[in-house]
Amino acid sequence: DEKDSNPKKSFPISANVKGNLKSGEGEFSLFHFPFSLLSLVSPIPSDLQGRFGLSGKYNFRKGSPEIKAGLVFKDAQIGKHSFSLDKGDIEFIDSALNLDISVRSLYSSDPLMIAGKVPFSKKSAIDLRIESHGDGLRFIDGFSKGMIDWGKGTSDLRLLIRGTLLEPEANGYLVFNESDFTFSNRSIKNLNSL
Repeated sequence: DEKDSNPKKSFPISANVKGNLKSGEGEFSLFHFPFSLLSLVSPIPSDLQGRFGLSGKYNFRKGSPEIKAGLVFKDAQIGKHSFSLDKGDIEFIDSALNLDISVRSLYSSDPLMIAGKVPFSKKSAIDLRIESHGDGLRFIDGFSKGMIDWGKGTSDLRLLIRGTLLEPEANGYLVFNESDFTFSNRSIKNLNSL
């Protein structure tokens, strides 16, 4: 049942293609992939649960493949925090991944946004921005395996990633405003920090 919200329930992976792969144009959908499959290409937190999928269009006629797709999450959780996808636009054009993704905790009013370009060539330029304001980082404590438990307050994050995959450069800031949280069973109150 698609409406079942149990993140551990298994669903069959679904893949559909409309169009002729030889002709080079068509539509596709891929659904119910567990997040754990991402561990084959990148390290992911063990607390990340749920499923993801993609649906969109492909065009192989222009010499290099072009794919435009929308990302979908189902029953996504990090630790005890459920989160949803506000926006999930992905494009693969000119051997680069263009991202415009926005995720938010079900208990947050502000999202975490990831936008920009990640090339597949190790020598091509990266142009990626990660940004969050207000309570957008609230669910990130799920990555800490219980070491951090967010209480209240706000934060501002802006991270710019440039350079190349071989030599990435990251610049940005993280600001905490009147934040309360527990870190490794120690209570931290009213933190204001840059």
